[in-house]
Formats: sequence, C-alpha cells, structure tokens
Amino acid sequence: MRLPARVVRRGACFGRRNESTERSSWCYVLRHRPDLFDRCSMASVSGPQEKRPQRERNLIPDVEGPITGGRHGRPFASWPDQLGDLAALGYREEEYFVSGEAQRFEAVGDLGSDGRWTVRRTAAAAYRTRILVRRPEDPARFNGTAVVEWVNVSSGFEIPFLQTTGILDGFAYVSVSAQPVGVHGFAHDSQGLVAWDPDRYGCLHIADESLSYDIFTQVGRLLRAAGTAPLGGFPARRLIATGGSQSGSRLVAYLNAIQTGEGMFDAVVPMLVAGRGSDFLADTAHHDPRDRSAARRGQGSRAVTTQVRDDLTTPVIMVNTESEAQMNHPVRRDDSPSFRYWEVAGATHGPRRQMELYMAVARRDGIAVPGPARRKGSLVDWLPVADAVLHQVHEWINGGEPPLLQPRFEMTTGPDGKPEFVRDSHGLVVGGVRQPEIEVPLARNGGDVTSGAGGFHEPFSADELRALYPSREDYLARVRKAAAAARERGVILPARADACVAEAEGAPVPPQ
Repeated sequence: MRLPARVVRRGACFGRRNESTERSSWCYVLRHRPDLFDRCSMASVSGPQEKRPQRERNLIPDVEGPITGGRHGRPFASWPDQLGDLAALGYREEEYFVSGEAQRFEAVGDLGSDGRWTVRRTAAAAYRTRILVRRPEDPARFNGTAVVEWVNVSSGFEIPFLQTTGILDGFAYVSVSAQPVGVHGFAHDSQGLVAWDPDRYGCLHIADESLSYDIFTQVGRLLRAAGTAPLGGFPARRLIATGGSQSGSRLVAYLNAIQTGEGMFDAVVPMLVAGRGSDFLADTAHHDPRDRSAARRGQGSRAVTTQVRDDLTTPVIMVNTESEAQMNHPVRRDDSPSFRYWEVAGATHGPRRQMELYMAVARRDGIAVPGPARRKGSLVDWLPVADAVLHQVHEWINGGEPPLLQPRFEMTTGPDGKPEFVRDSHGLVVGGVRQPEIEVPLARNGGDVTSGAGGFHEPFSADELRALYPSREDYLARVRKAAAAARERGVILPARADACVAEAEGAPVPPQ
C-alpha cells in the first residue's frame, strides 16, 4: 500500500465515505489496519528511505485542509463567542491536518538543573495530527510573525491558553496538537479529539509523548515554507513558540535540548513554569486528574527541576505568576541579553475570569469541566501581560530593543527553609509585574503553593476603600496613572490600559 506524498484536500477523514477511494487513505489504515500504520506512512516518503539520513526525512510535513464537516461541523476548542465575532475582528479560523514521520529522542546523561541537556535521536514513527490556525483575513495585515502555541492537554482534552484578542493585531496564531493525550485522551472516558468527533478526527494518531518535540519542530518548518496553505500562502518570517503549564514545561525541555540544534523558533515564551522541564520518555507525561489513585501512587506531572540553559542566544521570556514563583525560585535565572523573566503580581495559575472562559468553551463543546475551573480565585489575569509580552518579543526579534527588565517578587526564607513571599500591609505581594488592579487595589488577590491553581480574592471592606481613596477623583487619577505606567513599561497593551480606566470609571469607589 502506498500513500500519496502530499495530499491537500478538504474533509479527509469524515463525511460520507467511499470504500474504494478510502482504501488508499490514512483514515482507512488507522480505522481498519492499524498494524500497517508505520509501514504505510513510511511508504509516503520518496526514495530508498533506509539509505537516507534521518534528518533529511519529512522536514516539512504533509498538509490537508482546510478541514470541514464532522459531527459538530467545527473544530474542537474553536474561537469563543464571548470574545466577539472573529470575522468582525478581521480574522479567519481554519483547521488543517499535518502528517509525516517524527523522530523520538532520549536523554544522554542526566537532565541537570543547569538545563544544559543533550539528547539523541532514536526510532521514528508516523503521525497525523491537527493544527488550528487564526490569521488575518487581509494578507496585508499579516505582520510576518506566527505565534505557535503548544496546546495544553493536562485535563485530558485540549485547552488553548491564548484565547485572547490581544494578538489579533497582525499576528497569525497556530495551535499545535503535539501530544497523544490531546488526540486520544486518557485511557478512561476519553475526551480527546478522536472521541469528541470520530468522523472528523478518527484518522489522527500520535503514538507516544516522545514524538511531540519533532512534531512541533515540523509544524514550524511548514509555517516557514513558501506557499504554505495554513497561512494563506504567505510564509511566516518569524516564529514565536509559546505554551503554558505542562506545555510550558515541554517548551523548557525543547529549549534545553532541541532548539540548540534545530534553531527553529526565533523566540520562545514559556508560561506558568514552576521551575520544571519535561523529559523525553514515551509514556504519558501527566496522569488523568480524575484518577485519584494515580495521584496517590505519585503519578503526577512527570518533569524535572531545571532552569532554561544560560548559553542560548534565542530570545526567551518566561512568564510566571504567584502560583509558580516559589517552586521556580531555586532555579530562577538572572536576566541576560537573551533572557527575561517576568513574575505577574496578583495573578495565579488559573485566575477566575480566565478559567470561566475556558470552562465556557468546554461546556459549549460538551466536555466535563476540570475541578480548578469550578473554584473561585484571583481576579488578576496574567493573559493581558502575555499579550504584551508577545508584542514586545515581536519587536525584539525584528530588530527592536529587548523588553525592559522587570522587578521580581521579593521573597524570604520560611521556617521550613522554603521561599515565602514578602507581602505589604494589604496582603499583596511586593515586587513583580504590577498591573493597575494591583497598583490601585480594591481587593487582596494572589496565591501561593498552598492556595491551589486559582489562588484567592478577598475584597476590601467599605471602610478600607474609603481610607485608601478619600475621593472618586483621587481613585480615578491613581488608576489613570497606574495604567499609563504599565503601558509605558510594556507590561500591558494600550487597549488593556484603556479598559482598566473604563472599568474604574464604572466602579463605585469610594463607596457612598
């Protein structure tokens, strides 16, 4: 059986099937002959592959799409309606399938805390996965930079963290389904892509976790290629890789071991990384959060303590919140010409409003909501800072000045020898990237390693508010000043600064 080396068509895995034509497709192999999957995928590579160096195979994956149809008639985790009409914002969303042969990696020696890791390539395997693309409708608006998100799968289904209008300002956005859990879900009660819409996604397949790093690299090559379909035929001149939480840890591993050799990405923005980098093993990197017995057996997220290696020239900005900063503290790096580290005051791993949005998307898609999304938490979001970071990195990698150095959280050593935050008289952390809602607070927002992913939100009493802000004019003047300062420091975008002022103008402060 031989598969075509490059297939570009719509609805490749779903809709009404014609058995005679399907027998030559990936879908048929995966549905009816999974035992032939690797052999069929390798047959799509031209030439005597056994004689070709591995690095020369499948440098650019095959691409199919835009994909349509399926039981739901739309991609999983598509654009949230709560953020507005994507078309009215001048963007379109399309889904593509990418396929090829990806390389596995294994560590050579220890994965040390200095991040200077070495890996070697091992066996390859065929894969087929998806990318979700948002790009300007008008090609003239494309600024040449694609933001490539390693989509998070810790809950057993895909959660794109960058559900935001902040990057709909000339960027292309590409969400990459790089890990098998996103495609296949956990073994029990799967909520992966295949289970969600088998008609649309039934032919997708990623054999194991170790393939994820090369899949991510290959998508980067695809986006750089001239005439690439996902970006409307316009190649990306610059690529910014990003991802949060477990995905951020995988990007740390990518930086420490893969980027040094590939140089695929022009900049990398790992977010919500608690001083951890993933490993390169094949088995699932994160246990099912619904499986309490796995947690009791110590089967949590599998990662090692490490910093981002300090000999990289690739620009890197790491963004953490109060939830991760204490765990990251032992490996917290100094800033350098190619490295910036930002800690967002008051924000937490899963702040309430961001989790409410993710929960709404999950409910729309019929997915069981993970536990942390049901909890109350901080009302200080980190996403506005992430938006600003991506804009600053875009300028940086296009010849502009590097982002400004930002103050870090002040910490002290607790009775148990572990780092503790220094907090002011209002209970707010001292230092860090400070948005207007922290500089001119109406509540105590924040978190730590003991407060869960959401952290806490404790509104100030009426008496406290009146003591802080003697008059409405005083309150509004302070908000305007804080918003302008945050905008000038580059930690929020102008639109966010304007929104902070508008929110303050509608707030009954001080209370009457």
